[in-house]
Amino acid sequence: MVALVIALPVAIFAVLMLIGKFMDDPQAEQRWVESETIKICWKQIAKPEAERKTQEFQSQEDCDRLELAFKQKYNENP
Repeated sequence: MVALVIALPVAIFAVLMLIGKFMDDPQAEQRWVESETIKICWKQIAKPEAERKTQEFQSQEDCDRLELAFKQKYNENP
């Protein structure tokens, strides 16, 4: 009886983990990363150049290019 009380939740957890593994969408994760990169770009460009922590994004054209690539790849706005 004790073994059943312990084994049942463990088995349910294992099944849920397997379902989650199979439902994992790597493209969804990549879409999120690219969307966040665009948000960071716009935030960084909005700051005065002296206050920017990195120089990864130099101008508005960089952000526009990222948005265009996102729209072409996923057919949606970031």
